[in-house]
Amino acid sequence: MVGHGQPDEWDRSFATETEHEIAFRRSILDLLVEDGFRRENLSLAWMEFKKPKPKEMVEQFVKNGVEKVLYFSTAISADSILSQYDAPERVEQAQVPEGVSLLNLGAWNDEPLVIQAIQEKILEVSFVALGESLNATAYMGVNAYVRGDKEQAGGQL
Repeated sequence: MVGHGQPDEWDRSFATETEHEIAFRRSILDLLVEDGFRRENLSLAWMEFKKPKPKEMVEQFVKNGVEKVLYFSTAISADSILSQYDAPERVEQAQVPEGVSLLNLGAWNDEPLVIQAIQEKILEVSFVALGESLNATAYMGVNAYVRGDKEQAGGQL
């Protein structure tokens, strides 16, 4: 997973931003491990300001015997220059033998599975927030908001 990174002085001004991004990205790694991916073949990388860099991680994966590297920009919600050009450029700097493929999964965008996962998380948090008794009105509000219908959601949550 490729993150952009920010200078250390920004980390001092916005102390929790990088911390939250790392926690988010690590939680994704944990889910991938639960689904059977090997931890040593999963990593976080930074395009700028932080380490490790994508090139270093791809080369380590190849040393581990990986033949297909899937990567994506974890903190980018929509396709952008960063996710479609900058991240691939950094990844492709790696020295990989012929036969090893590098596949950019792009940004999250409006992928239905991502939207469903966000909806499930909203519902999970809503159940806890409402004392395990989420009502139909709040549920409809969540569905409407996830679909983008802010008018119907009406601030239900």
